[in-house]
Parts: sequence; structure tokens; C-alpha cells
Amino acid sequence: RLIKLNKADKEIHLALGLLYYKTSKLKECFTEYQKALELMSKEEREDFTFNSVKSLLLPAYDYIMKEMSDYELKEFIDLYWKVSDPLYITDYNERLLEHYSRVAYANLNFSVPSMNIVGWKSNQGEVILRYGEPLNRMRIRPSLGDRVNMKTEVWDYNGFTLGFTDMAQSGNFIFAAPAGEKDKTAPQFAGDTQTFMNDLRRGYFTFYEPKYEGQKFKIVYDFLQFKSSELRNHTDLYINYGLNPIDSLVKNGTFNVEHDAAFFFFNNNSEEQIKKKEHIKSLGSRNIVSTITHPILYTNTLHVPAITDSGYYSLEILRNVDKGVSSNRGRIGIKKFSNIHLDISDIVLASRVETGKQTKYSINRNKINILPNPTKQFMKGAPTYVYFEIYNLRKNSSGLTDFEQEIEVKEYNEENKSGLEKTISDIGKFFGFGKGEEISFSSNYQSAEVNPQIYYQLDLSKAKTGKYLITITVKDKVDGSQVSSQTVIDWTN
Repeated sequence: RLIKLNKADKEIHLALGLLYYKTSKLKECFTEYQKALELMSKEEREDFTFNSVKSLLLPAYDYIMKEMSDYELKEFIDLYWKVSDPLYITDYNERLLEHYSRVAYANLNFSVPSMNIVGWKSNQGEVILRYGEPLNRMRIRPSLGDRVNMKTEVWDYNGFTLGFTDMAQSGNFIFAAPAGEKDKTAPQFAGDTQTFMNDLRRGYFTFYEPKYEGQKFKIVYDFLQFKSSELRNHTDLYINYGLNPIDSLVKNGTFNVEHDAAFFFFNNNSEEQIKKKEHIKSLGSRNIVSTITHPILYTNTLHVPAITDSGYYSLEILRNVDKGVSSNRGRIGIKKFSNIHLDISDIVLASRVETGKQTKYSINRNKINILPNPTKQFMKGAPTYVYFEIYNLRKNSSGLTDFEQEIEVKEYNEENKSGLEKTISDIGKFFGFGKGEEISFSSNYQSAEVNPQIYYQLDLSKAKTGKYLITITVKDKVDGSQVSSQTVIDWTN
């Protein structure tokens, strides 16, 4: 109603944006904050969007920022928001909305007009800016004793407590500090918040728990890399993930797996190199894998051509049924496969491998369709397939390649991943069938293919329950070169 009465009042738009934020209507919140910023004067907008952030980042980054011009500082702040964004798939930055909401909240609650104090610049406002609203807040009334005990507020956060005192009875609460021997007034807080904050600013300058429109949920996912068959000096990166229908994918008694999926990759300079977004309406029964921990897991695969690099990734899922969010961050190195020397792809552990078919939402490699299992969990009675590719085999004088394949399975110990395995007895022999579309191999194999695709069904029926390290080693008998690839399987017998 206030907006309808006065659309040009920035304070009303800020208050409405804050209300939208607190009720998790982030898109509407973003719109209101944009309107408020447009209505601000240049000085007000600079204070709200630049000075408040500059204050937040100091003194944690003072060694960098003190040498920067205002232009460089703005670029640094833009980079900070970009890196801090918890969800790149949306049209707005959730972390920035949190900051704007903290500024708006501080200005609403802690401004002291009579002293020309803007809320976020007060001591209490600074704490809100850095750590958000406290878990608990207690106000202690003034009282008389040997001294005048001043009005005091105590704020509890996770791991620390802060005290503020209105020493001048002006409405401006400052960090509580112990009274001197001759002081006639004293705070009603035993700690020294003023000194504590000096250390806290530098060692723990801010805290932020991402806030989304829907609930957070977890996914299982895995990365697989192959030499690109279409783009020279590129790598085919496949991102495989699974959605568990138990995790609120059921609505009105039916499964609803409609969602947006996105993969982002940034180099070590935080420059975006890859952006892949897809809308998935449905996933059928042919995309279900079944494991002990995930009896029904709807899987999908994103395919991204990439060049060699290392940096940070973000794999994000935005669910349609409830706006649920899964945001997954980490580091990844994109491999460079050789165009000349012997090389080998990652090993795929799959629940299904078929020839002559192209199936959506799975891995398709030159007439071979693979349904990867991102959990890498397999159990007795369910098929377990291994798929990998070999590159750049040499031909002998007869025009054939001649290579030897060795597979080794060892017990896997997660507590020591560098020397994690100890040898156990051979688990079994591995067999392939026919020639052509169904490529077969044995310990020694000859073929006209210099880049063969290898797959077979893995028999671990004699293995006890546990995790195993699978190492596949290929030796080119023509030139003596050798390559290996490894993966871990979680087996339940």
C-alpha cells in the first residue's frame, strides 16, 4: 500500500525488499533493491553499494586494498561478490542480496539521526553487516549501584558473545569495554567487546549462511574425461549426477524430477571458462540406477567440451517442484590428452553399456551408450560394467595394433589415499565378446583400431563387501609405451 502511495520513496522499496528477503522471495527482493538503488542519489548509492562493502572487507584485506585506487577497489569488490555468489544459476547474487538486506536492516534499526549516524556505520550495524542478526538478543535496563549501570545489549552468535552499551543515553550503542576505576558509569557486560572485535575483524571478518527460495538438498555426482573426437586439443568432460526421489521429489503421490542443471568452471583467476545450463523435464526408467543407499536414483549427464585448465567448478541443481537447491563447489583439473603418445581415458563404472544406440541423459561415445553410476556403488546381482578408451596405439608392420591390458583390483583404504591399497587375491577374469560394435579383448589384443573403445562386465561376486581400487594398465607392445587409469568401486556382496 505504501508503494502505491509513493513509488518514488527509496526507503519503502528497501523495506519491502527486506520483507521479501525474510520471506524467501528472492526474485522480488532483487527487484525492489534495484528500484531503491535507482532512486538513490549518487552519494547514497555509493555509500550503500561501495562504502559498506569496503568497510566489510577491511581489515581482512587491508594489505591489498590500501594500495588500490577507487576504480581498482570497485573491481576487487565485484570479484568478491562473484566469488561469494552461492548460486550462479539464478539471475541474482544471493550473497549480495544478503548484504543489501543487512545494510537495510542496520539502517532501519540502528540509525541515530540526532547524531548523523547511519545505521550500518554504528557498532551494532557493523556487526550486523559482518555476521547477520544474532541468534539471541537481550537488553538490560539501566540501574543504580556503586556506579550507574548503563543500558546494555548482549548479542549471542555461534561461538561468541558481544556486548553493547548506550553510554551517552543517546540511542547509539557502542562496543562494551570495562569501566575504569574512577568511572561513574559502567556497562552491564563483563567482557571487552571493543578489544575482541579488533581481533575478530581480522580473523573472522564475516559469516554468511546461504539463503535460497527452496530447501537445500544433496546430490551424488562424478566427473569423467575423454579425449574429444570432434575438437582437436579438447577434452570431453561429462558431469554425471543423481537425484534421489525420497528427497522431496514426490508431489501429490507422483515423481517430479523437472529441474534446471548448470555447470560452471572458473580458472584460478576466477574467470569464467565454461557455462553449461540445461532444463530437464523428465527422466525415464532407463536413467535409473539402483544401489544399497539409493534404491532409486534418477541420473543425468551433462557434456561439456573443454580445454586443459585447472580451477574451480560449481555444479548446481534448481528443482522445479519446490525450488529446492543443490550447490556443489570444488576444484577440478581438466586433462590434456595427447594427440601423439599413448593415452587412456578415465574409467567409467556403469550400470548399462549398449551398442548402436544413442540415449538422452547418458554418455554417448561413437555408437556406444553408457549409463554411468555416479555413486560408484554396485551390488551382487546387478550388472557392473567397465568402460574406457585408449588413444594413439601404434601399428606394427602388418598394419595392426598390438597391446596388452592388465587389470588390478586392490583393497582400498580411505584413511591413507596415497598408499591406500594392499594387494588381495585376483578377483576374477574379464571377458568381452565379438568384434566390431562389441569390442572384445584379452590379455593380448590386436586390432586395426588405434583408438579402441573397451568395455566389459565386471565380476566381483567373489569379493567381500568393501571399496576396491581398480587399476587398468595398457602397454603398447609395438613401441613399449605404457599408461594407466584408476577408479574406486564401492562393492556390496
